[in-house]
Amino acid sequence: MADRLTTLREQVSGWLARGHAAGWLSDADLAPFHALERGGPVDLFVAEARPLVVAFFGGTGVGKSSLLNRLAREAVARVGVERPTSHEVTLYLHHSIALATLPDSLPMGRVRVERHHDDHRRDVLWIDMPDIDSTATENRDLVLAWLPYIDLVIYVVSPERYRDDPGWRVLRNRGHRHGWLFVMNRCDEGDPRQVDDFAAELRAAGFTMPVVVATSCVPDGAPAVNDRFDALEETVGAVVDAHGVHELAEVGRRARLRELHGVVATAGRRLGDAAAWAALRSDLTRAWRAGRDGVVNGLAWPIQEIAVRIALRHPEVRRGGAGGLVQAARRLVGRGDGAETGSGAPAEGINVGSPHLADTLWDGAAQAQIDRVVDGLEVAARQAGVAALPLLARLRPVVDAAPDTVVHHLRQVLGRALARPGTLVQRLALRVARLAMGVLPLAALARIAYDVVMGYGRGLTGETPFLGIDFAVHGLLLVATAWLIPFVLQRLLRPDPRETARRGLRAGLDAGLDQVGRDLDAAFDRAAEEGDGLVAMADHLSAEIAARLARRGAGPHAALLPLLAAGVPGDDQPPPRPK
Repeated sequence: MADRLTTLREQVSGWLARGHAAGWLSDADLAPFHALERGGPVDLFVAEARPLVVAFFGGTGVGKSSLLNRLAREAVARVGVERPTSHEVTLYLHHSIALATLPDSLPMGRVRVERHHDDHRRDVLWIDMPDIDSTATENRDLVLAWLPYIDLVIYVVSPERYRDDPGWRVLRNRGHRHGWLFVMNRCDEGDPRQVDDFAAELRAAGFTMPVVVATSCVPDGAPAVNDRFDALEETVGAVVDAHGVHELAEVGRRARLRELHGVVATAGRRLGDAAAWAALRSDLTRAWRAGRDGVVNGLAWPIQEIAVRIALRHPEVRRGGAGGLVQAARRLVGRGDGAETGSGAPAEGINVGSPHLADTLWDGAAQAQIDRVVDGLEVAARQAGVAALPLLARLRPVVDAAPDTVVHHLRQVLGRALARPGTLVQRLALRVARLAMGVLPLAALARIAYDVVMGYGRGLTGETPFLGIDFAVHGLLLVATAWLIPFVLQRLLRPDPRETARRGLRAGLDAGLDQVGRDLDAAFDRAAEEGDGLVAMADHLSAEIAARLARRGAGPHAALLPLLAAGVPGDDQPPPRPK
């Protein structure tokens, strides 16, 4: 399982790095993972088969070193006035145990190794720690650095200080990571009832059946009557006999798994879930609808103004007719080359492709409406607890490109509108009127010519008199009527250039805004897809860690149960990542 824990930790590290690189996770989100403990007791030894690592912890003057010396039956640990200023850790182990190179966090310069040849104590490595409440802060840092490498913590208190022990407050949050044995040393200086009072405090702190041993290590004196030092050795021996090395190592690994699961769950919340993304999608749709309406309403008057200027400032438009509108369209979409005006310069007026129209139509107020859409979505994402930076990184380029997108569609749609003014019915009617304006006068002239020829022939034969003034007047009236009727119809049916330009501008604006909306939706979908991929990885890792925690086996040996904090034996499967 140790190898699998390492593999899981590497997978979580890769997942966090991917989320951090994409902007979903910040340095603060990664900090809990970097704070996780990496080492363990096995790292102290060369061989995989190792002794039980037992360490004495406690405050100043409680007699930790005296306890170790009593176990060793010799002075292996420094005692007395040296303790508050001592910065070293004393290791007491069998001569046959090979130590590995200590991690950098455990400097060899602050470690003293004492070896013995007692084969009965070969299975235990005893450690005497500096005073956790020492005036030297580096002592406390050294104690905390060694804690991950300890199987069984023997926490030593004294009768006068057990209720106000700063060291205990530092270590109590590690109750689920180690085995714990408590010693009230110097019991000859206190009341026997204090042992029961200390045990009650431990039960309140989460130890169901705390083991509290009363000892008295008085130099050069007989132990007190209530001294139970033998119970200390017997308890440690029972742990060794109950395969405590494996069981307590399993307790530490399971604690690391729970912490790793917590890191994944906490960081996973920054990615959002299905409900959060659905809510953000609704927020985007609602905000975009309001923003789009604001842009359209705000540009209604500029569109009218530009349409009038198009109609008034172009000679082709002023002359009217579809042909004039086509020529205007060529200039308005930037295709005028000057040859058409005969001047070598583009026709005067508004060029849809120039910055002038973009500045006039797409002003700062219109851009502010689009900016508010993204700003509002950022606020909604932060309120939902979802990382906003990667979402903004996807949406912001779309918003910044909105002027270019709208102007691009204005060019295309306005050009088409001016090149094909009016409706299809209007254009067909204009063609018929234009054709009639040429055909009907010719037909009238043909009829007049026929009547002139036929009347002349009859006049020569004397059948009828020659045609006179009345015929000439009526003939002219016929030709004029044949031309005037289609001419008037053409003038009546000709599209209003201002309305044509207005419709083209409005249609171009609508097309541009529709494209911006589609681009925003696509950018949002890409961000959501990236977030969903990271969420899927988080769910997979959480499920795998939970499956490892669910494999409880037979549970700790009965001899170990009193040494464990409440909740450790069961270790129910942690809940899935909150949705």
